[in-house]
Amino acid sequence: MSRSLLALALIALLIGCSPRRTETPRYKVTGVVTFKGAPLASGKIYFESPEDRDRGEPPNSTTIVDGAFELMSTAGEKSVRISAREEFGNADETGARRTRETIPEKYSQESELTVTVEPSGERHFEFELE
Repeated sequence: MSRSLLALALIALLIGCSPRRTETPRYKVTGVVTFKGAPLASGKIYFESPEDRDRGEPPNSTTIVDGAFELMSTAGEKSVRISAREEFGNADETGARRTRETIPEKYSQESELTVTVEPSGERHFEFELE
């Protein structure tokens, strides 16, 4: 029984002394996305940065519904990607529907959009895509 207690004490010590990952503060970001003058019906928006990547953080992302989005993001300069896909043609051999990107590359895969998320103040962004 004394070995069991020693093992439990050792495990408790190791758990208590293990380094803890520091949570990076996140801030509420809201916004609107329009495409060709109308609210984007549905899509995805991604806020990302090299600093987030270096910390092992995934891109901050959320869905866009009727042009509006809300997400939690780390502070700093962010590259913004916007994506909206539509189905086309017949399903492939597995039965999956084929999709294609409807947003131009300069806003999606090769985005030129950037914003700065500040820890305080307004964090509302509007993207007018053409």
